[in-house]
Amino acid sequence: MRGANSSPDHAVGDTVPRLIYARRRFRGRAQRRKKAPRTTTPGPELGKFRPLTIFSTGLGRDSMTILALAEAGQLKLGDWPFNALEDLDAVVFSDPGHEWPLTYAAGVETAAVCVGRVPFYQLRKPNAVDTRHYAEVIYPAARKKVFAERKRRARMSEAERKRKNLGLRVEVSRLKTSPWLHRKYRSPAQKARDGGYHVRLPLLQEYMLLGRSTTRMRAECTVAHKIEPVRALLNDLLLEKYGVTLAWWGEEVKAGRLEPNRMILGIAYDEPKRVRPWEPEKGSVWGVRDVYPLVAAGITKKDESRILAERGWGWVHKSGCMGCHYQNAAWFYMVRELHPAMFALLVESEKRSEAVRGEDGEITALGVKVLGTRALAREAKRLRIKGPDRIDKEVADWAASTTVLKLAITSEVLSEDFRRKLAKYDKGYTRIPNRKTPTWRQVAWITPDELANPKSRLPAAWRKAMRKQMFAEFLAKGYDQDCAFGKAGEKKK
Repeated sequence: MRGANSSPDHAVGDTVPRLIYARRRFRGRAQRRKKAPRTTTPGPELGKFRPLTIFSTGLGRDSMTILALAEAGQLKLGDWPFNALEDLDAVVFSDPGHEWPLTYAAGVETAAVCVGRVPFYQLRKPNAVDTRHYAEVIYPAARKKVFAERKRRARMSEAERKRKNLGLRVEVSRLKTSPWLHRKYRSPAQKARDGGYHVRLPLLQEYMLLGRSTTRMRAECTVAHKIEPVRALLNDLLLEKYGVTLAWWGEEVKAGRLEPNRMILGIAYDEPKRVRPWEPEKGSVWGVRDVYPLVAAGITKKDESRILAERGWGWVHKSGCMGCHYQNAAWFYMVRELHPAMFALLVESEKRSEAVRGEDGEITALGVKVLGTRALAREAKRLRIKGPDRIDKEVADWAASTTVLKLAITSEVLSEDFRRKLAKYDKGYTRIPNRKTPTWRQVAWITPDELANPKSRLPAAWRKAMRKQMFAEFLAKGYDQDCAFGKAGEKKK
């Protein structure tokens, strides 16, 4: 009787012949693959492939305006023959993990509208158990191995590294170390619910893990937490419907045999800076093309307010992660006042990010010591001595020093109605005495902290009403066209 591991024509324990036999079988498979390569099928059969149209919603005012138009059958996408929800293949929202509660409320409303008409996918982040296990066990172990490998390569000679085709920089492979990416899911809907489309952790946990703080220099959140997950879903939808991948579809588009899939995005007509033309030769993906129905229809921010009010969605505000690094102190002041737990997490993420940056800098310095590279040594020193941007201090200084009147005038966010009500107790200007000609100077004194101060001499009911209106107007408009609040004290050009 043969052993369990023996080959058909060799005895048990005869390892060398078995190895040769295995190599012979592998060579045979390779030759068969070479004789019958995979090919696409150009010609009439490609007619069955209809490009998919999916609506990537951010659940903000732009996106909810598109949803209202599609629900009413008034969505216009150029010459394409559809204008209603039923004509879409999917509506998808990619959750970065730390959106405003009103944004998630808009997600509930969107799901209700889509029931029975079009599939709605909410690409959630991995659950709390997976997130904690990865952050506390899997990633630190992988990071330790990576640092050891960096030091090993730093001690190698340049010729040896070149011969082995090794670089100095080694990173943790998130695709290989994230367990939720390797599970089997029954459908795209289940994969979306269980976090299977997200490579990264929720945004703030991700920053703490990598040692990053909220800064515009590392603005990768849109790509890593929204664009890439949505494209992964589109890839699965193509596999489910046609048995092909997004990459295959892109090759056919490049060859001129298919039209690209369409990704509907919510950008208003008066936000031209946010529109990105489809230019595959310059880096755009061949298989999918972004389309902007609000831009095509000439719908502005003012028009959106009217459309949302008519639909009963006037409560919808500008979406965006609470920890968005494109925001200034005014944004984080709202987070501090409206969601203290989230603000505490922001402050903690900065402290943790700085600690991780310091560890990385020390390891880099060890590698630099062997290589003798002064530039990298300076960078490692900078990482260790540079403190984080303290959000709590910036917000406290802003709230105590910036007057509401100044904010209303320079930011162009607060309404004229708000300014009139404010003028009841804060005129903003006074006459300078001892001058021959009357001269006026601005002496606005009501700050955001003054509106929140229970010991203020201002009437309590008036303070609460003004504070509530200020937050409502900030949330209704949110960013300006440059993706940030107008800075207090600076006039927009």
